[in-house]
Amino acid sequence: MRKRVELRVKDAHSVPEREQLLAKILPETPKEVLEHFLIETASRSSERYVELLEYISAGTSRPSVVERLAAEEKILSLWRSAEPSLSDLYEYGGLSQDDEEELYDLLDELSNVLDEGLAGRECRREITDNVFEYLEKDDYGTHELLYDIALSACTDEDDLDYLSRTLEEQGDSLEERYGPASMMKYYKKSGDREKYLAIRLENLHRAEDYLDLAEFHRDSGDWEEAMKVAEAGLEKADGNKYTLRSFVIDRLDATGKRARATELRFDQFFSAAFFKEYLKFRRECSDEEWAAYEERVAERMKSAYPDARLFYHMHRGESSDALTILLQHGRKLYWNSDVFAAAEKLEADHPERMYDCYVRSMGNLYETAGRDVYALKARLMAAVRRVLVERLGEDAKWTAFAREVKKGNSRRAALQDEFAKVIPGWRKL
Repeated sequence: MRKRVELRVKDAHSVPEREQLLAKILPETPKEVLEHFLIETASRSSERYVELLEYISAGTSRPSVVERLAAEEKILSLWRSAEPSLSDLYEYGGLSQDDEEELYDLLDELSNVLDEGLAGRECRREITDNVFEYLEKDDYGTHELLYDIALSACTDEDDLDYLSRTLEEQGDSLEERYGPASMMKYYKKSGDREKYLAIRLENLHRAEDYLDLAEFHRDSGDWEEAMKVAEAGLEKADGNKYTLRSFVIDRLDATGKRARATELRFDQFFSAAFFKEYLKFRRECSDEEWAAYEERVAERMKSAYPDARLFYHMHRGESSDALTILLQHGRKLYWNSDVFAAAEKLEADHPERMYDCYVRSMGNLYETAGRDVYALKARLMAAVRRVLVERLGEDAKWTAFAREVKKGNSRRAALQDEFAKVIPGWRKL
C-alpha cells in the first residue's frame, strides 16, 4: 500500500486550482475508490452523512428514497443530540440557561423537520414513542414542545389514530390536548381540506388568522377566494395587518390593479411608521401619484415616531424641524445609532444649536449608571468635542468642560473607560 502523504495548509492549492486538478483526476479514479472514500467520510458523523444524502438527492431524478433517508438521519441525529439534556432535565429538575436554550432549539428544529413529512412511518413512530417516555413524567417546561413533536410526526390518519390511542393510555385525548391551531396545522399538512376549513372558519379573529386562510386558498390555486378572505381581513381583523396587507399588495401588483395597491401602500407605510417605509412608498409612487399623496403623507407624519419624523425632515432638507425634534426628545433618540449620523449633518449649519442639543441630551453627567448609558453619553460627549473643536474652533472651552466632567467622575472607572474609547486625548486631560 502506498504511504499516505499529509499535506500542510500552506501547501494547499487555491479553490480554482483544486477544481481544475480534481476535474483531471476524478475521471481516471476507479469507482470503488470513490465509493470507499464517500462511505468512510459519511460514516464519521451524522452531519456528513446527511450532507452526502442531500447532495445525492439534489442530483438524482428519483430523489424520494434519498430524501427520506436524509430526513430520517437528521431527525434521529437531532433526537440523539437533545436526549442527554432532556434526561438531565427530568432527572435533576433543571439545566443551565445555555443548555436549556440549546435543548429548545434542538426540539424546535426536530419538529420542523418532521413537519416536512419526508420521514418513513417507522422513524416517525420511534420518535413518538421516545417523546411519550418523557410526557409520562412531570413537566419541566418541555411538554408543550414534546406534544408538538408528537403531532408533527403524524402525516396521515393512521398516525393520528396512533397518537390518539397513545394519549388515551395516559388518560388524555386528542381534543383536550391539542388546541385549534395545532389541529389546523396537522390537517393542512395531511391534506384534509374539510377538517382544516371547519376549524379555521370558526377561528377567524386576528390578521394572521385571515392570512393563514388566504394562503391556504392560494396554495390550492384559488386566488379569487384568497383575495376575498384577505380583503375581509383588512376590514375586520384585529392586530397588526402589515403582513396581510403585503399579501394583498403583491397580488394587486401582479394583476395590474395599481390604484388600490398604492392606497394600501400608503396604509402600510403608516402602520409601520418607519422612515424606510416612507422611502419605499415614495420610490414606488409615480410623480403623479406622489402629487396626490404628498400632503396626506406630511399630515400623517406628524403622528409618526420621533426618529422617523427626524429622518423625514432631514430627507426633505427641513433642518429647523429636525433640530426641534432633537431638542424635544433628547437622549432617548440617540439609542438609534442612525440618529448620530443625522445629527452630525446638522452641525455645519447649526453648530451652536447642536452643541446645546448634545449637552442637553447627555442629561446629568454626574450620576452613576450602567455601562450602556456611559457608552451613549461618551458618544454624545465626543460629538460635543467635535462641534467645539472642529466646527467652532473653541479648544479652550472644550478643554475646560472636559476636565470638569472628568474630575467630577474620577471615581466612576467604567465611565472613564467608555469615554476614553471614543474621545481623543481623554486620558491625558
